[in-house]
Amino acid sequence: MAITHVSGIEKYHAKPPVTTLTQDNPARGSFRSFEDVFRTSYSHGLEAIYHIETVDLKTVRRINDPSSSKIIQKTIKSSAEPERTIERQLEFDFGDSYRESMDSFVLDEPIQILEISRQAEKCLAENGMGSLRILLKADLSQFVYLKGMGQGHIDEIQQKLDKYIDGRTLYHSLSIDFYAWVRSLVLVHNIKKMHVMLEPFKLSELCILSPAEKVEVRRLTTEKRQEWRQEMALELYSTKLRVKANMKKVTEVYILPWIRRRQGFATQQEIIERIQRVSVLSQGAQSAFLFFTEVYFGGRFPLSDFLLQNDEDLFFADQAGLDAFNDVVMKAKTYFYKSGLSYALVELVTLLAREFALSWQDFPEGFIEKCLRSCSYFSVRKGEKGLTVRLT
Repeated sequence: MAITHVSGIEKYHAKPPVTTLTQDNPARGSFRSFEDVFRTSYSHGLEAIYHIETVDLKTVRRINDPSSSKIIQKTIKSSAEPERTIERQLEFDFGDSYRESMDSFVLDEPIQILEISRQAEKCLAENGMGSLRILLKADLSQFVYLKGMGQGHIDEIQQKLDKYIDGRTLYHSLSIDFYAWVRSLVLVHNIKKMHVMLEPFKLSELCILSPAEKVEVRRLTTEKRQEWRQEMALELYSTKLRVKANMKKVTEVYILPWIRRRQGFATQQEIIERIQRVSVLSQGAQSAFLFFTEVYFGGRFPLSDFLLQNDEDLFFADQAGLDAFNDVVMKAKTYFYKSGLSYALVELVTLLAREFALSWQDFPEGFIEKCLRSCSYFSVRKGEKGLTVRLT
């Protein structure tokens, strides 16, 4: 008998005999689990061979390390996509005229700009990869399943694509790449003929020729050059609707908000200067604008189809601005009831502002003065006591 002390109370109990049970010689009548019974009774001796071990996949070494181009592509996508997604989530879409940014025309350039091998270029074209926009969204690792495309071609495409778009703003661009815009239209046609087509606009360098092709173009007669230009003009005319749609978007994104900040109207020369300032290269903007004017708009100012214009070569953001301008001009004419009259500019602006206030009409600060300066009916010149206004 053993004695156990628990909280001051003595309890007597009998200690059971210790029996050692083993797997090989279990005691008769003792309880065994079903797993022990199954393992000992139904064994064929091959459990160790077919036993599946848990392997940490991180410790498995790759057969081939990914190429540097794939690492670059993965880094670009992982770093750029979340930022673009956040920007679009936080952006209220009120239309192009309130956005002041758009996708770059680099995305619309054809794959010919990459100057990849003929085999790779042909394979991409046959599978609908005709522009950089589509190519950037594609998974290049899947190209290995395309007929005629090998890993060498894929690496070449990736390296040249990364090199070409390096440092370029592709989405939400605040500037216009006119060279890319022209290349997106001309590089899909005959390069030699398009080179001749672009010569009058000083854009022929956009079509790169081989030395043999340069010699051939240099030997062309004047009649042959004119024939090629007419032929290419007809081919380019098929893209007129696309060019007009892009020109409208450029007007709404880069011109309309700027005009609103300038009292609602601007001259044609001011608009041209604005386009040069927001372009990647001002020289390219001037040449490309001339190209669009002559080829697609019949010599007219390209933005005249998307802005309101009056008889004085002024362009307005909306009808309300045009009506306000006409009201100011008509009211100012009434002050010149006889020839030889002149007013100080400040005086006439004050008189007009008071008269419009009587009919509860109000204009932004500086609007009346700008109307007088811009209207061809009035002449604003420096006098003895400052700026004076008189009829022209």
